[in-house]
Amino acid sequence: MSFSRDLANLISTGATVYDTVSDLASASLNAGVMVVTKGYTTAGDGGGATYLIEAAGADFDDVINHQLANSTVATLQYTDTLHAEQCGLYTGTNHDSASTLQTIVNFAQENNLIVEIPATFDIRLDSTVTFKHGKNGTDTVTYQPRINGNGAIIRCNHNGYCFKVVPRCTWADRATGRGDAYIEIRNIYFDGYFVTLNNYTSAKALVIGTHGYQCASLQIADIENILVTGYLSEPIYLRSCRHMELAKVITRDQSGGVKIETTEEGFAGDVTFSGCAFSGNATRKPLHITSSSSGSQGQCRGVHVTDCIFYGSGTKIEALAGGQTADIWFENCAWDGPDAPSGEHAIEVYAASTGVMRQVYFDNPYIVNFTGHAFKYTTDGTGDASQILIDSGRISSISDSTSVIHIGDVGQFGIRGCDFDANTSTNEIDIVAGASNYVSIQNNSSLSGNTTFINIGAGNDNFIVTGNCSKSTNTVSDNTSGANSVKANNFTMT
Repeated sequence: MSFSRDLANLISTGATVYDTVSDLASASLNAGVMVVTKGYTTAGDGGGATYLIEAAGADFDDVINHQLANSTVATLQYTDTLHAEQCGLYTGTNHDSASTLQTIVNFAQENNLIVEIPATFDIRLDSTVTFKHGKNGTDTVTYQPRINGNGAIIRCNHNGYCFKVVPRCTWADRATGRGDAYIEIRNIYFDGYFVTLNNYTSAKALVIGTHGYQCASLQIADIENILVTGYLSEPIYLRSCRHMELAKVITRDQSGGVKIETTEEGFAGDVTFSGCAFSGNATRKPLHITSSSSGSQGQCRGVHVTDCIFYGSGTKIEALAGGQTADIWFENCAWDGPDAPSGEHAIEVYAASTGVMRQVYFDNPYIVNFTGHAFKYTTDGTGDASQILIDSGRISSISDSTSVIHIGDVGQFGIRGCDFDANTSTNEIDIVAGASNYVSIQNNSSLSGNTTFINIGAGNDNFIVTGNCSKSTNTVSDNTSGANSVKANNFTMT
């Protein structure tokens, strides 16, 4: 019920009404009665609530539940939601709200409630607000991080994290199921005003997971309607967690976007992005997917990105030493780079020594206005990268001096059905030495006036180049010698 309806009902039954929580706390009341406040600090401030008076000895924190003058305790009445304005949180950036919000979050998690912040609130956090996740062997409840900001503004004012979701279940204990718990973080504007003002280069808006722990949501976690501005490193960081869905998440002002990472034995992935827009630069990528491990293999797998836009810089997908990055696919996404740093690539896929890259797929990508490559696929010469496909791309206004697409030391890759236009690189598709094992370049076209549309460097083998046409001087330039290949039906348009 709403506060006004509660108030009317309680007044009609003779309930006592107080203007504020302070007025209530100064009273002496017997256990068993129900009372009402008109506000939290002042009458009408939105924090009015109903309380049940319990006997002395009941738990209180003087934030949510309050001890009265005669030691009885006024306990806040709620259903499945904890309204932050009824618990002492109030708007304003001239004070630190971290301690109050942390108390509210702790109470909500112990009682399986969702925290609601009013839409009009603008609050400052001088320290991290931590949400517990899952449970360990001694926890009596499963902690579910759940908060709805209703569009409220939350400003980080320290060189750390704004919100952090900390799992309780270790990776070694994951088979118990204690590492599975629902996560719901919605409708929040993470404003980095103080981050930029004070040059907090390590500050992040939202961090989920901890390496070496299990952080999963079998009911897919909802990270939705999030806006981030003004951060100086990738503001959303997913570490060794799985089953996350990010929908309508926007980062602006080159704040960077999302980093998905595992750095030791473990797993990060099963993450979906839908309808998001990320901005970034060379050091804080709009999207950065990475795996590594100094011991057993760390895996980052199963990232599905649909209908998303990347501004100002590119996407980086990598498998570093000891890592495996695989099962990454993009559908109907756009990369727009007019504000990208000089030489910045739209998409970079890389495998280092002992790193394994598998199954990276781009379906209908749109890429425009980059001074680096539209795609760059490479290894360090010993990394293992294969099964990479670009399908039905639209690629234009790329001005890297050498090539639009750069391929090196990669096996089993394809570029099919792509259209190129207004690119000024010498080569549009440049396959340097080391690419082999079913390289398929088929049914692509170009209206650019390059020297060469498809350049096949020495040392490549096992490739098929068919059905391509261009206005370049050379549609296909084959520099191999004795390679096992098929080249047919390619022509230069006049």
